[in-house]
Amino acid sequence: MSPAEEQVWEPRVNTRKHGSDMVVQVDLPGVDSSSVDIEVLDRIVTVSGVRVPVVDDEEWLTRESVYGPFLRSIELPVAIDSSAICAEMREGVLLLTIREVFGSPGSSHPAHVRIAGHAGIRPKGTLPQDYYDACP
Repeated sequence: MSPAEEQVWEPRVNTRKHGSDMVVQVDLPGVDSSSVDIEVLDRIVTVSGVRVPVVDDEEWLTRESVYGPFLRSIELPVAIDSSAICAEMREGVLLLTIREVFGSPGSSHPAHVRIAGHAGIRPKGTLPQDYYDACP
């Protein structure tokens, strides 16, 4: 398949409440955070980018991982303001914490969200409290 024929894949997403915030988790194993773009428009958060395949001389017996461009749009229950989002990539999971901003009209123009860097290990099955505290 040529690069022009590459199909866009959709990463898995989990969305939940954490107090008055919403948390969106996007599974992006093997994706470098510099190749991820987050766009906010009204109630829609769109995550896009590309996962680059590992190039080597090995003969693969099985290769089920998906590579190439990805795109996932998540519709939220309320309009949000991009300044109310804290984005962080941890262990192959993009974490978006969306602070509830009452009366926020959202945006009529797309806005981009920057992913913050973080050094730390997430406890198994939980998000550490410092993740939430790190969001403005």
